[in-house]
Amino acid sequence: MKPYLRIRENGEFATQSIAFAKEGFDILGIPTATFTHISQVPLSKGNMIVGFVNEVRGYLAQLGISTPDIDYPEELTKYLGRKIKKIAINNAEIFMNENSQQRYFIKPVIDKQFDAFIAEYLQDLARLKHFDKKTKIWISEYMKFESEFRCYIYNKKPLAICKYRGYAVGEIDYSIVLEMAETYVSAPVAYTLDVGLFESKLYLVEVNDAYSVQNYGLAVDKYVAWLMLRWSELSGQEVKKCFVTLNKILKGKK
Repeated sequence: MKPYLRIRENGEFATQSIAFAKEGFDILGIPTATFTHISQVPLSKGNMIVGFVNEVRGYLAQLGISTPDIDYPEELTKYLGRKIKKIAINNAEIFMNENSQQRYFIKPVIDKQFDAFIAEYLQDLARLKHFDKKTKIWISEYMKFESEFRCYIYNKKPLAICKYRGYAVGEIDYSIVLEMAETYVSAPVAYTLDVGLFESKLYLVEVNDAYSVQNYGLAVDKYVAWLMLRWSELSGQEVKKCFVTLNKILKGKK
């Protein structure tokens, strides 16, 4: 599997996570290539893209590989602590009128289609006026998390738990994270559980698929091996080899 890393026109890596990925590939002795536009990457299931999520999804789509929507898996509903629904934009006003919440969190079903926002009044929905009314969105009761953490999951256990927002000190309830991972039976081989503290209780913020996830503190060699494993699962390429690579790293071997 050959990794292609997104760079800017000035030669710098497009994000810090991509720079981390380069470090990880170097540690593992895996040669990489770079690109400034996705059209520069040859279309092959033997390639792996480390870049912006819309580029990654577009590349996989060209290969005929679909990326499942796993933001809020049904198995994990009980950990949400709030009502969340996927609806068309033209039904958002109905949802807000039928529920008693003062504020709602709205985000796109398609990543980065628009910036997520908080809607307090019906007129706040005007931010979506430029989209087709049948465009799907996620709308949820608003929950202001005190702190948020990313749990990098493999084999039903976290490789790392990294705080990415908030000011909480100390550790979160590890047993709840394990319980979520055990409950999520339809999970891909690698993914993240983003969890948040609200009134001292731990809830699921969202799930992210590992094919395009930022690194908030996972060791760089584990990070790229974990990414490669999910890419291999999607593409059907080098699956056994990627399992072996990650398991060796976890055992302290290279």
